[in-house]
Amino acid sequence: MKYHFIYALLVCTTLLTCMTSCSDYVDLGLPSGTQWKRTNEKGGIYTYNQAIQHFEKNLPTKEQWEELKNECDWKKTDKGFKVIGPNNNYIILPACGYSDWNHVIHEEGVEGNYWSATLDSEDYAWYIYFTDVVYFSYDSRSYGLSVRLVK
Repeated sequence: MKYHFIYALLVCTTLLTCMTSCSDYVDLGLPSGTQWKRTNEKGGIYTYNQAIQHFEKNLPTKEQWEELKNECDWKKTDKGFKVIGPNNNYIILPACGYSDWNHVIHEEGVEGNYWSATLDSEDYAWYIYFTDVVYFSYDSRSYGLSVRLVK
């Protein structure tokens, strides 16, 4: 009986640990409560229209990216940025580059470009961009950029 209790306690502890640390999303302790996915979406690089078609409700807005930029500590790594939240949880944003209209990838390993769900105009959408520092800009929706989701 004693061993069954210890085994059950071990299983429950393991499940609880995995539920808090093995989730696909990370709570960074942001004021909005937004949770960020641990990894980029498979498939790599998407045009804005593809990103909206596949991930619309979970594609972060420009405001959510701004909160991430302003509330977190961004540490440059050799592959992108480690973004550390107020509660010390973190995500890694790789520098995956971007693709042009001809689907040629540029600046892979040098810069990161991530779509937001926020349009600037009919033909342009906002995105976050980084090399050594982090910027916001808008560009043609036909470019291919990385996608990181939120919930």
